[in-house]
Amino acid sequence: MTISRKRVASLVVIAGSLAVTPLLSEMTSSRTILLAMGMNVKKMMHYEWKQRVTVIHRGKPSEPMVDQIRFDSAGQMQRTVISAPQQKEMGGIRGKIAAGVKENVKGIMELAGRYNKPQQMMEAIKKADISQGPGTTRLVASNLIQPTDSMTMLVNPATHLANHVDIRTTYEGSPMTVAQDYSPVPDGPNVMRTMKVSVPQKQIDVNVESYDFVRQTALLTR
Repeated sequence: MTISRKRVASLVVIAGSLAVTPLLSEMTSSRTILLAMGMNVKKMMHYEWKQRVTVIHRGKPSEPMVDQIRFDSAGQMQRTVISAPQQKEMGGIRGKIAAGVKENVKGIMELAGRYNKPQQMMEAIKKADISQGPGTTRLVASNLIQPTDSMTMLVNPATHLANHVDIRTTYEGSPMTVAQDYSPVPDGPNVMRTMKVSVPQKQIDVNVESYDFVRQTALLTR
């Protein structure tokens, strides 16, 4: 089973450094986060990297798709296919099942992408309950896109960078989880290294890996 590049394009996360400081007020929180995210996005626009997407259905992984990702001089993200699974024509029941899985994967990844849009992330941070623990700052927000969803973000209090995000939501009435791990590029931005999306009732998992972050040799004009 394969999926097209366009069907996972919305998956790419603006993997910004979601900085958080001990807050004195909501206004201070919003300004601090907005500044940190903006600075991180500017750093990211000078980098290119590879992204591998693997769909797992009923425990069987598909051949992964690999893209090269970069930003152009206008600040728009550009994707170039490095390798993609060969499309297989299937008829009958098998073809219908494969088509149904593809549509589910498309819908699942579109939903995951909605939670990772910068504006949605900012709204989640603004309404989050913030607590300090040993070696970490914890943010918990709920009722983001759906009435029963939630997001938990763990932040390194020393660097003010997100290192993990858990999202719990539903897709077509089925529980869905998204787990994202972040870490900084040496002397560069904070980036999403992995994303694992799971909808057990649909027997679908999607693994995303971002790697080979390299600073672009041609500087952007903006």
